[in-house]
Amino acid sequence: MDKVKVLVVGAGIWGREHCLSIKRIPEAELVGVVSRSLDKALKVGAEMGVKAFTSISKAIEETKPDIVTIALPHGLHLEATLEAIKYGVHLYVEKSFGASLRDAQLMAEAAKGRGIKMMAGFSQRYISNYKEMARLVRSGELGRIRYVFAKRQTTGGFIEGHWTSDIALAGGGALAGWGTHDIDLVMHVANSEPRYVYAMMEFDEKGRDIQSHVLIKCENGAICETGIEYYAFGGDCFAWVLGERGRADAVREGKLVIVREGLQPEVRESPRREWGSYFLTEALKAFIESIVNDTEPPISAEDGVKVWKIVEAAYKSAQTGNPVKIL
Repeated sequence: MDKVKVLVVGAGIWGREHCLSIKRIPEAELVGVVSRSLDKALKVGAEMGVKAFTSISKAIEETKPDIVTIALPHGLHLEATLEAIKYGVHLYVEKSFGASLRDAQLMAEAAKGRGIKMMAGFSQRYISNYKEMARLVRSGELGRIRYVFAKRQTTGGFIEGHWTSDIALAGGGALAGWGTHDIDLVMHVANSEPRYVYAMMEFDEKGRDIQSHVLIKCENGAICETGIEYYAFGGDCFAWVLGERGRADAVREGKLVIVREGLQPEVRESPRREWGSYFLTEALKAFIESIVNDTEPPISAEDGVKVWKIVEAAYKSAQTGNPVKIL
């Protein structure tokens, strides 16, 4: 098979990372970049050596890609995705996979109806330590899973004027903006479906959550928990999983400590990488392989819908003070 042709929609910081990742994948060929801003499109296009466009339709018609990746503000995912779907191309849609449950459902339904492959871009599953943590669970080494936890803290918070500070474009505050990565991670590691969600949040004067703590009771009995805090006087990102026969504690880029029943702890260091966004490259490579091999994408559109079911239930729970059942 010839190289898989990829068109990137988005020429911001992460859209540029999409372009760089595609150029690192031997099976892929970057054929163009799209941005609402002609200046941004021309700048990134010139850097990557590809054509620049301001229209998704025109870009698809001219470059004839096999895959389109969407790296836009969350609130623009739906419109861009539906426009691309009309051409029957496969789609990689960045987190948070839209700006609402309705967005996520409409994108998933449209892709299914057109018979195309769609992958939700929760690329942090491909962070080395998190990937190994999920593998340990799937292998059965830790026994039945009882608890999964993921935490994210940042010194800063909202940058006024940036799209991530706009509830309509981001889909919410800290949880919808960045915490979706952690919701997806704990559900992936737990390998189950959510049944009940309970959340407590702190909101700023504009109604945006600046810290969010979410508890999820899973169908298999596991309890998942995520926490995200803005303005935390420091940055940190880590996760752990507890099973009946052991546990694994993972710093995002650092130590992975595995404790197995009756054995001394095993300490590993995450491998050094040539570039910081290696996990995005691995996620895109996995999607491209699913196209080449005609297999299901490793992170499905339904996974994106699941994340938004939990996020919207969490916001509802935080407002009412009650747990929310997910049907």
